[in-house]
Amino acid sequence: MLNIIERVLLPAILMKRCDDEETAIKYRNELNKSSRLAGDKAVWQRIVSTFFIPVVQTWLTDVAKSATRNERGELEYKNLPSRTLAECGADSTAIADFNSFMNKAGIDTDLILSDDVLEYSATDINDSIIDALQDGIAPLGRFIAAYDIDIVTLSGKISEMPCVAQLLKEEKLLFHESCKDTLREFSEYVWEED
Repeated sequence: MLNIIERVLLPAILMKRCDDEETAIKYRNELNKSSRLAGDKAVWQRIVSTFFIPVVQTWLTDVAKSATRNERGELEYKNLPSRTLAECGADSTAIADFNSFMNKAGIDTDLILSDDVLEYSATDINDSIIDALQDGIAPLGRFIAAYDIDIVTLSGKISEMPCVAQLLKEEKLLFHESCKDTLREFSEYVWEED
């Protein structure tokens, strides 16, 4: 999630209204501040949890739902919906707090509004996910091989992304044709009492 926030969401916010290098530098400096007051850290945590994360979760859901396979079996993404930040579940107070920090950093205008639609692509989202997972795949493969593992389950929103299953298949961690990309593909089992 952090990778997507840093590589897709934050640049999309900057590109929405920033048209000069001076503003871009102020924006990056404010985001990279390491010394923050305790109260500021709490506000930033709220910005992340009620603004950034809901937007990224909505994007992940939209990308996962728009995925189809073409005749060659490759993933394609069509008809990604355009949603405002409010429609993505971003909290308007957190957006105002974000803009307040940017105003204090010398950016005179609000960079982002609740009714803004941010540009993103399935490729950017998938590349961020794969980059974040790539280094952990080889050790996982060695573990699976060493202990003759039959079932591997992944959880969380990222695990629902078709690119994750594709990555595991490309790395030969999922090699059985009956592998399911998500647990949602399994039918519900009804336990019978004896």
